[in-house]
Amino acid sequence: MSPRDGVEGSLYFCKYNEPSTPSPGFKISLDRPIILLRNNIPHERNRKVSSFSVSTNYYLRSLYSADRSMINKTTRAETKASSLQKADQDALRKGIRALADWDYEDEDENKKKTVKANFYKNLKAFADAYNYTLESGDKASPDDSTIRHSVNNIRSLSKKYSEELSSLGIKTDSKGYMKISDSALDNIDLDNYEEIFGKDSKYMKALSQYSKHVSSHINETA
Repeated sequence: MSPRDGVEGSLYFCKYNEPSTPSPGFKISLDRPIILLRNNIPHERNRKVSSFSVSTNYYLRSLYSADRSMINKTTRAETKASSLQKADQDALRKGIRALADWDYEDEDENKKKTVKANFYKNLKAFADAYNYTLESGDKASPDDSTIRHSVNNIRSLSKKYSEELSSLGIKTDSKGYMKISDSALDNIDLDNYEEIFGKDSKYMKALSQYSKHVSSHINETA
């Protein structure tokens, strides 16, 4: 049994051998192949995949240093919501601090390219933690209205700053997830990024407050 040519491995065609003692009323046409949907094969379970991509690198692992397994989507699918929320909030605030502490005044031309590349990786790790924060927050139970409200406030905050973020090559989709354009690295001007991500950024200060609000209402026994 093999995938039909031209089909992306989702359909299998096979001939059916009629049982020697068919059940009453059993009818089948042997002239036609039976189509088996690959996704219905028991050992190939459908897994819900996040609608955003994650770059598993040193910077993201550092944000999740308390439990690095939380950056693995398979592990996350098997972890209770409260544990995800705690890990994501901790990682998000680490990401906020990392960008706030960044040396935006470094003007060494000899390492300018390296500085930009490292900043981009820090920024991507922050965005990944941010997206995971929204994802786990959406898994809060109906009783956790405070968490849901705070997560929605995070979405609204980024929407409020969407113009500033977009000018830096950062956009949010319909669900609020961040996406950094591939060209952002080439166009990075650290002075511009400092305004929205530096230690005096109103956006980052508000984001940190919302994150702390979520953390204080996580019920880890749920």
